[in-house]
Amino acid sequence: MKKLLFITILLGFCLLVRSQTTAVLHYLPLLTTEQAESYKGYDIIIVDHEVINNSPENLRLMREENPNLKILVYANKIEWHSPMFIDKPWSLKMVAELKKYPKWFLKGTNRKKLVFWPGTVLMNCRLDCPRYIINGKSYNYIEYFTEHYIDDIIGAYQKEGILLDGVLDDELLKSI
Repeated sequence: MKKLLFITILLGFCLLVRSQTTAVLHYLPLLTTEQAESYKGYDIIIVDHEVINNSPENLRLMREENPNLKILVYANKIEWHSPMFIDKPWSLKMVAELKKYPKWFLKGTNRKKLVFWPGTVLMNCRLDCPRYIINGKSYNYIEYFTEHYIDDIIGAYQKEGILLDGVLDDELLKSI
């Protein structure tokens, strides 16, 4: 029994060590050359969406050194930092736009914006979220976010996919 327990723990440890060289989450808006070089041994890198526009040359460097590297873009549509960090130009622009549409921010019974993590505000991702006419087109928040994300981030650089954080189904959102 002790041998089986030892082998199980050893196997778990080996899997843990292996998984730590498989993927890395780079949640900073810039990717320096030194950071890109330090990620050489990874199979998957998940980058903050700002990296796509801020550091495409280092993503290309990583891709040249490891053609099998999978690049995923981290996206969190359900919350925004408030105030937004100054080194996130796309997010700064997006938050400035979103402030024009106050019904897209979730509010509590006290009429204050809801917070999930300190320093963040929650967005109304429900499909029946209030709509605004913007440049002649009707949008709810999620449609607006998606269109801008696709235009500005998804189309900006070759990547394999998106890692969506804060993904909730509409039924759960209706219960909030």
